[in-house]
Amino acid sequence: RHSAGDRGGRLMEWSPARVAAAHRILADVPPDESVCASQAFVPHLVNRPRVSMLRPRGDGTPELDDAAVVVVDARVDEWGAFPFPLEQYHAAVDHLRRSPEYVLVREDEGMLLFRRLPARH
Repeated sequence: RHSAGDRGGRLMEWSPARVAAAHRILADVPPDESVCASQAFVPHLVNRPRVSMLRPRGDGTPELDDAAVVVVDARVDEWGAFPFPLEQYHAAVDHLRRSPEYVLVREDEGMLLFRRLPARH
């Protein structure tokens, strides 16, 4: 098992299935695309030309930095939701699922990969 970090004495662990799913999701991110990701994925994407961490705007909606690809984990606890409060993080994921600008292209063990749709003229 792989730990995601120590949070006040409690260790969060990912099952081998979740670790494999994370590898599959990250492998689907094109190397030359801009990407916005929840905090657990960001360190694995730093070799990309443009990567940003999913974070809340002032109104609580997610700031996506016009990323071509968005990667989030829908199964997080308080630590994994950073920098969002947990409920606001789940609302941000729901917002992304309903967004007319992004389409869900892969879901694997609760990890979600979205691609920005071409702008309509």
